[in-house]
Amino acid sequence: MELHRRKIKPGIFYAACGREETIIHRFWRCPHSRHYWKLLGDTVATPLAGLPEGIVAYSGMRAWVLDWLSRTGNEEREMVLRSWYELWLARNKARGTHQMEDPQLIVQRVLYLAEEWMSSKDTVIKQAVERGPDKWSKPDDGWVKVNSDGALGKHQGSGGGGAVLRNNHGEFIAGACHFSPLAADAETVELLVCRRAVILAQELNIQRVILERDSQVAVWKISSEQKDLYGNEQIVEELKTLLSTFSGFRIAWSV
Repeated sequence: MELHRRKIKPGIFYAACGREETIIHRFWRCPHSRHYWKLLGDTVATPLAGLPEGIVAYSGMRAWVLDWLSRTGNEEREMVLRSWYELWLARNKARGTHQMEDPQLIVQRVLYLAEEWMSSKDTVIKQAVERGPDKWSKPDDGWVKVNSDGALGKHQGSGGGGAVLRNNHGEFIAGACHFSPLAADAETVELLVCRRAVILAQELNIQRVILERDSQVAVWKISSEQKDLYGNEQIVEELKTLLSTFSGFRIAWSV
């Protein structure tokens, strides 16, 4: 889009409607986008601002967005920004598949993420008040505790982490490291390192494991019966399958 706007790369057309692609068309003017905003507006109670029809130039759009960001409330801002991001992801996916995602599915994902975010904030605030400082504790007899942690590199695009396995006496059993040369975000790295830790336990023929993470979101996704709708479904479902092969497993969150 940006290359087209600067007249560096002409002839870019939008997969949803076949029309010439611009930022304004993608997020507001395309029938696919208009349908999305209509569905979302009919679902949420918060009024959502839309780009005025009279704005057709990039400069006008930019000025409107900056003004809107300076005066809108948090709830509307979060919903609209999340919508822009999901519409952009749908656009990128369509460039490879040549099939545009149903606007209703995008609305469902945006609402799901909004609910997950609110729930996460409420839980973190509550636990910050109620929980004291934690320390590592030994697992029960016959169990092995698996701790892993990952992080995104200083320059986004790669990351890594490590894992440690200890028995019910607190003794070291094994460890592993994992490097992710292509990592989109910190959550992906966390989940990939977690998968490596579980595979290590499987390779050692350990029967009962406690997977302990300091990432509350990762713990929730692995524990949840719902599928992850936000880019890491394949990794999360693979983790669930791997864990089901143990005779016993638990998932725990620690600060």
